[in-house]
Amino acid sequence: MGTLAVSLFLSGCGGSDATNELSSALPSLALTSPTAPDSSDSSLMGSLASALKLRPTHDEPLSNYKDFSEEINTILTESTVEECLEHVHFGDSSPTVSCYGPELFFTGHGADNSSGSLPSGDLGLWVATNSSDGEACTATKMNASIQSAANLVNGSITLVAALLCVANVKAQKLPNIGEDALELKSFINGNLTGAALSTASITRLEDNGANKVYKTIVEGTVSGPDGTDDAPLYISLTHSPLDSTNSSFEGRLQSAFEVGFPTKKKAYSVIYKKSGGTLYYTAKELTAPAGHALTEYFNSSNEADLSMANFSAGDNPTASYTRAQLTTETNLGTVYYAWQAGYSDGYSRVFRATTRSSSDSDTGVGYFGFGPDLRTATSSTLGSISGMICNWAGPAPNKVLIANITQAQTMSRNDAGLFVPDDNYIKYAPLNSCDYDGSTNNWSWSTTSLATVSDVPSISNELVSYGSVGTVDSISEPTLSF
Repeated sequence: MGTLAVSLFLSGCGGSDATNELSSALPSLALTSPTAPDSSDSSLMGSLASALKLRPTHDEPLSNYKDFSEEINTILTESTVEECLEHVHFGDSSPTVSCYGPELFFTGHGADNSSGSLPSGDLGLWVATNSSDGEACTATKMNASIQSAANLVNGSITLVAALLCVANVKAQKLPNIGEDALELKSFINGNLTGAALSTASITRLEDNGANKVYKTIVEGTVSGPDGTDDAPLYISLTHSPLDSTNSSFEGRLQSAFEVGFPTKKKAYSVIYKKSGGTLYYTAKELTAPAGHALTEYFNSSNEADLSMANFSAGDNPTASYTRAQLTTETNLGTVYYAWQAGYSDGYSRVFRATTRSSSDSDTGVGYFGFGPDLRTATSSTLGSISGMICNWAGPAPNKVLIANITQAQTMSRNDAGLFVPDDNYIKYAPLNSCDYDGSTNNWSWSTTSLATVSDVPSISNELVSYGSVGTVDSISEPTLSF
């Protein structure tokens, strides 16, 4: 929504002078995918419970930037403390995508005549579309993957928005440089179900040149949807408006909390910058064993420390990296998304996609492949595609990377607002060569069960080199001036 969203922010919560000032501590920031559905009904915050939920029992659809900006404005326009807080929600889930990486049951494997199954998550784009609605599998998987981080980040933004709304309802003002922090915990505790906050404060830091800098800190405990298992929570938002209307801005968001059974720690960080109608952000997400203070899951650059994901320890860690450049009015743009999970996982799985507006419809192209280990990759290699591994978990030798080869789809938006495939370059055989001549053993497979396998015909892969069927724009990580 861009400038419109900011103008609504500045008139929110009654349109007082206090609201104008309070709004400058908050970005109109939303993590989203350039292939998100074009629908005003896709709001992430559309059906939220009043409790602060870290272990949700349902999935929320991925929001686009315009929808999420409208939801933030709704929070800021509430007139009571209870209304300010009823929107706050953290999710930590993403929908299952059947077209991507299904479990594959087989007999008479083409490599060694064995029977068994290949685990889910490693086969890449297995079929071209999401069976339920025809959406391109590239779009479906990217939307679902980014949603996991978006639920957490957007949840943090809604909590900060709720704090600012509460401050406005209580006629509070942001502090000046050198003044005590504006402490809001007394207004929150007892009104936000399941929360016991030790800190909910906003401080004005030293100016960055002519630009103000605000820091919001939230610490305390929250509970799961059943009201039990209080879990520590930490949120830090440092935000600087770059103009008088907060329509251009920059900042850093960090958060960490306990999640899951057995207990683990999840940490994420976002570096963001908005200039005019373009939003740039880099997000890092980490799930690792408990055992450290929440703030210790961040490195010296105040980003989630992906090196703490010990993929050799058998503790099922996860890590992800997102780099994006999006036009806020259309939600179109470019995203690099990489993730890594599980024991002895030395590669990241990577999507790169760009969507654009054309004279006829929105169009896009996406590539999938394997990239460098997120623990050791540099800023220049994070989110890059090295090639394709067709035999990830099959009979050894496996995990053979073929350089500069990827899966790809070209896409266009249909009348329902979904990106659907135009051309598909995804077919391969799960063997080291990515091809199967049909003459070895009696290979049969099924994504349902061993009882339903059918013969595998000869397969010549249709994989392509990166960039050969459409251009994904080159984008850089945003850098902050403070």
